[in-house]
Amino acid sequence: MLKQAEQAGARIVKAARGCGVGRILGLFCGSGWVPVGSGLESRFRSDMKNGTPNTGVLDSLRPATGLGIKTHDVGHGRFTMITGSCHCGAVKYEIHGTLLMFAYCHCPDCRKYTGSAFSSVLATNPKVSRFVLGEDHLVEYQSSPGKHRFFCKTCGCGIYLRAEHRPGMIFVRAGSLDDDPHMKPQAHFWTSVKAPWHEISDSLPQHSEGLQQR
Repeated sequence: MLKQAEQAGARIVKAARGCGVGRILGLFCGSGWVPVGSGLESRFRSDMKNGTPNTGVLDSLRPATGLGIKTHDVGHGRFTMITGSCHCGAVKYEIHGTLLMFAYCHCPDCRKYTGSAFSSVLATNPKVSRFVLGEDHLVEYQSSPGKHRFFCKTCGCGIYLRAEHRPGMIFVRAGSLDDDPHMKPQAHFWTSVKAPWHEISDSLPQHSEGLQQR
């Protein structure tokens, strides 16, 4: 197994030179090898500097199939790394971890903000999201009490929403993703106030209001 890990590690170190740690981890998972354990970030950074995967990193790699993990599967508790950006490229972000939900929102705020019948949003934990470029380009707009929307000040592209009553979640605009989240929309929310000229034609569950507040 160590020899196989060495081969996978060598290929990825070569491909990921100059990339961020999140991209490196994503490349490992995409190759079918999942890093397991703590202290991986410093060891990956060392590898990128030296150009050779060290023994500590190789020892942490396990075949994804052996752990019952499908690579790039974003189901509950499984690893994922996806990237996104604004239209002009001034803002770039990465999500490392679990996607909690993928939904369509038909509330008036989302319709006005996007200029369309509904918005497509991915919910994730803010602790697993980070900006790799242009966080200072983000402008905050409070569309309603307690709801803060963030968009690029140059191109106006919406990136995410933060709701004060849900401190453990942020809602990322799915249209800003650069990668396939390997997850499909699961439901419609706020259908009681949807655009009167739009008919929902799929079979996804429909909720007249938003997520229940906890």
